[in-house]
Amino acid sequence: MYCAKVILVLSVILGNRSGVAQNRSQTSRPQLQTLTSEQVKAVILAVTDEIYDYSQESSYIFAGTTTKNPTDRSAMLPLYINPQLRDDGAGQVIYRNLPYGEILREFHVGKDGMVVFDSDPQIGFPVTQPSYLTDFMDRTELRQDKARWIHGEFRIQIDPPKKTVLEAAKRQLKRVGFSDFLNSIGAGPRYR
Repeated sequence: MYCAKVILVLSVILGNRSGVAQNRSQTSRPQLQTLTSEQVKAVILAVTDEIYDYSQESSYIFAGTTTKNPTDRSAMLPLYINPQLRDDGAGQVIYRNLPYGEILREFHVGKDGMVVFDSDPQIGFPVTQPSYLTDFMDRTELRQDKARWIHGEFRIQIDPPKKTVLEAAKRQLKRVGFSDFLNSIGAGPRYR
């Protein structure tokens, strides 16, 4: 009789807990939105802007598909964007960020449509951050993500015109309040 009471009490307690957990999981699940074509363009622009702002373009000379035109040497590289945004505007993209390697990058789409990346490239992309090297991912999951996600590409000019770099740096300053390029030429955050 005592054993039956204990089992009954435990089943009530565990039953209530599982009900609470079930209710929490239903209410805490983020709502998903489908990425628009404008948002896809904004992600690609954020990728290229950051590369130019950190003066990483020369790292891409042997990466991807390069053009043979000596006056406009460029590299085209693939990227993969999760087609779903959480309701807070958060999303993910996978691309090669040289010299680091291939990364899974978290981003947020602002109300103005501008994409801002999580994590600072200056600290690298450790697995402890929201953005990290894909080397830390399960290979099967990575392969599946790349297959399911939006396939795109981005173009990096190996020797971009100064105007291109300056425009990218200005957008970076607007995005994150800092521009590595503007800081390196002495213009810093006060540059507008």
